[in-house]
Amino acid sequence: GLLDDTILIVMADHGHRFAKLRQTHQGQLEERLPFYSFTLPKALIATEEGKKMYNNLELNKDRLSSPFDIHQTLLDILEFPADLTTEQSVSSRSLSLLRLIPQSRNCDQAGILPHWCTCLDWKDAMNSTEENRLSTQIAAAIVEAFNEQLRDELKICARLELKSIEYAKKLIPKDVLLKYKDVKNKDDDEPDLSGKTKATYAHYQLKISTTPGRGVYEVTVLFEFPTRHLTLDLASVSHVSQYGEDPIA
Repeated sequence: GLLDDTILIVMADHGHRFAKLRQTHQGQLEERLPFYSFTLPKALIATEEGKKMYNNLELNKDRLSSPFDIHQTLLDILEFPADLTTEQSVSSRSLSLLRLIPQSRNCDQAGILPHWCTCLDWKDAMNSTEENRLSTQIAAAIVEAFNEQLRDELKICARLELKSIEYAKKLIPKDVLLKYKDVKNKDDDEPDLSGKTKATYAHYQLKISTTPGRGVYEVTVLFEFPTRHLTLDLASVSHVSQYGEDPIA
């Protein structure tokens, strides 16, 4: 048939970007983890090289990959690599799906920003009065950054105001990393966890709504504790409500 000598790739670029489904956790995951399937022809799988590629695909489906990996995969299809058994180096942003991707690969190594990474261990940033206050200040600063972007259009657009915070989460280095001081002695690898290093920065992810217009946004920012400096990259802002929905509310 047509697929006897054809590699078939079926993929999407992203899931729902807005509307009600996108405002659920499932919708958030689907936006960041679009469908991707890869079918090798049986004739190729029957060869020694094809068996290795197929086995690598089976293993890689449970390892971190990104759309950037499609590029290297296509290059491997054009010219089969000689080595199909050695794990690839994470120093490259684009790894082939037909060769082994390291299990230890993380979002930073894959070039995936925290805003889009689904592997991170976010912590609640609204479970105390102090954290509530800081999250509210960050949310207000985000809205001001939006207004700054709209500055040239404010003659015809209303200034946005913070309406509510649905959630605020933070991502800081793990305790075991902050407590690490040294090894207890030079003869073994047992760590000395008596260190008292404090986190100097954290990524915060907030879901906020603004008025007028009832816009709903997911925003990831970098907050530096000593200077209280906030870094906002507009590439890490997701408008998750439908555009034009109740625009004057």
